[in-house]
Amino acid sequence: MEKHSRLPLALALPLPAQAAKGKRTWRPLLLLPLLLLTAPLLTRHLPALPLNLPAVLTTTPPAPYTGDTCAQLAPLFPTTHAAHWQRAKATYAAPGYLAEAAEHLGGIVRIDTVVYDNWGPPAEDDRWAKFAQVQVWLEHNFPLVYAHLQFTTVNKYGLVYHWPGSDSTLKPLMLTAHQDVVPIDPVTASQWLHPPFSGYYDGEWIWGRGAGDQKSGLVGILLAVETLLAQGFAPRRGVILAFGFDEEASGKWGAESISRYLMSTFGLDSVGLLIDEGGGLAVQGEQLFAMPCVGEKGYVDVRVEVTTPGGHSSVPEPHTGIGYLSALITLLESHPNPTLLTRTNPYYENLVCAATFGSLPAAYADDIIRSRTDDAALKRVEAVVAGTKQGRAMIGTTQAADLVGGGSVKVNALPEKVWAVVNHRISVDSSVQEVKDRFVALLQPYALANALSLTAFGLNVTHPAPGPGPGQALNGHITLSQAWTPSTQLEPAPVSPHTRGAPAWDLLAGTIRAVWDDTEGGAVVSPSVTGGNTDTRYYWKLTKAIYRYGGMKATDSYNGAHTGADVRTVNEAIRASGFVDRIKFYTAIILNADESDL
Repeated sequence: MEKHSRLPLALALPLPAQAAKGKRTWRPLLLLPLLLLTAPLLTRHLPALPLNLPAVLTTTPPAPYTGDTCAQLAPLFPTTHAAHWQRAKATYAAPGYLAEAAEHLGGIVRIDTVVYDNWGPPAEDDRWAKFAQVQVWLEHNFPLVYAHLQFTTVNKYGLVYHWPGSDSTLKPLMLTAHQDVVPIDPVTASQWLHPPFSGYYDGEWIWGRGAGDQKSGLVGILLAVETLLAQGFAPRRGVILAFGFDEEASGKWGAESISRYLMSTFGLDSVGLLIDEGGGLAVQGEQLFAMPCVGEKGYVDVRVEVTTPGGHSSVPEPHTGIGYLSALITLLESHPNPTLLTRTNPYYENLVCAATFGSLPAAYADDIIRSRTDDAALKRVEAVVAGTKQGRAMIGTTQAADLVGGGSVKVNALPEKVWAVVNHRISVDSSVQEVKDRFVALLQPYALANALSLTAFGLNVTHPAPGPGPGQALNGHITLSQAWTPSTQLEPAPVSPHTRGAPAWDLLAGTIRAVWDDTEGGAVVSPSVTGGNTDTRYYWKLTKAIYRYGGMKATDSYNGAHTGADVRTVNEAIRASGFVDRIKFYTAIILNADESDL
């Protein structure tokens, strides 16, 4: 997962200076983690695309608020399984357990499972072979899991465990994680305090690539199951564990294959509740907030390509292809996607929770509460959120021109083809099509004004008349296309139920409240949305109840600055006590799911 958006903490948005005047100052606690060429002649044979301004460039009346003002559920403790819960907590609190858990996590961190983009199928590409070590290590370290659960490998290295329940009519609980990790940057490798695959435990922190993302989730799940099996627990509701092996490379071979297997084995809408990596916990003021992500932004990369006639650089046109491409990128960046805060965006509910239970400045909190029914107040809140790049990233569709290429092979030759790729993380209120429509609406006038033909996503958008001179040729051609392959685009995820009365949400929120019940003030559970994408993109057909929650405080992740920010830089580590908190959560959700109606 792209962890820059893991903890989207609405509570951390600073007020504009004027609005905050006279109020106590406050600062962000953490980032709102909390976005070639077709010849011009060919375009004449393509159907014309009607010129319609995209809906995303217009505004519509705000939808009414239908939430429940962040109503909190009572902590949900296991009752039928109370003895199992108490025994598990005693195990996790016992002297020596921190070191035991740390050694389990350190052991799998020592296995290098770095993946890169564009590896071939596991059956054909030997670079995947190192994942076989994970299977051997897991079988050795979790003997009860392998003795009692049905184990299946999917596409060689995908791991699926099924713990059958005594009542086959109950939809199973599904817990997921991934085995793979992101690479180590050779430029910064020397900056690691401990070698990145050491799995070193210093008595407080467990160090190494994957300690936070996401081997702690995988091992935490298995430790919870192993603990319950040791107690003799036998579930009434089945449990599925699914561990992909290429989440950091879009999950093409891992989670996608696992999804097909689960669909063929269990069927459509067959899972009662699915929990994957995602939001965690953070403190604002004196209140602890837990932020499971109930939505996930979409994704699309758009390729902008310009072709122009070649020639000698001593006799250039006023603009080369590079000049045209630069103007197009400038046009896109000077007209960013609208940053609209809607009451239907889960992030809005995050704001409501912050205003209700947090320590926000009074004027800002009042505006948030008032904005439930007051459109003017909603716009004021929107302005505050949109005042930071993190806020804009949470509620809007982002764009970033990340790749550029082309040009001539010699400095004295005019470029014939240049291109750029613009990355987008799509708001939960938008769509892939709106992103594409916006490109057409913004770039078509420029193409017409500069005698450039334009093909957008396979359709001829405009083929302007040549320039003023008789018989003058077009200056060039612009091609807009989806970069890479069609499978790389992703619509925003369906938003999971997140109001009181929705069984899956009640189970999750109540369990989180129970796990943190002994914390002063408890934990306020606040739904949010993640800008990164997880393996859950492949599991939408299995259940509508998908939640992305990591179960750890942000301060229990280390990235060299104790900020809980992106763990994918140097010095990735997690605090052992935080890791045990994660194990507790998995234990509690298994027990509570067994007693709940889904």
